[in-house]
Amino acid sequence: PLAIEIEACRQYFEAEIAAVQPEVIIAVGGAAASILTGDELSIEQTRGMWYEFAGIPLMPIYHPAFLLRQRRKLGHSNEFVRRTWEDIQQVMRRLNTGKA
Repeated sequence: PLAIEIEACRQYFEAEIAAVQPEVIIAVGGAAASILTGDELSIEQTRGMWYEFAGIPLMPIYHPAFLLRQRRKLGHSNEFVRRTWEDIQQVMRRLNTGKA
C-alpha cells in the first residue's frame, strides 16, 4: 500500500484493535509487518521475532501467497512453510502461557 493509503486507514485500524483488544496480532506479510512494527526490514528479518503494536504482542509471518509461490518452485515440503509453522507455534504458546 501507498503511504497515503496507510494513513487513510490507520485510525480505523487502531479503533478496531482497541475495540477487539486482541491478545496477539499476527502481521501477515512484509507490508503488514513493516507498517505495524515501524521497521523497514524484510519479512525474512522480522519473522519469528516478537514486536509490539499498541502494547499488544505482534508476530510477523510470511504471507500465504508467498508460501504458495515457494511451494510451486520448491515442491511440497519447503523451509518457508516450516518456518511459518514454527512462528504459528510461538503464537500458540504465547496465547496458552502468556509468553513465548
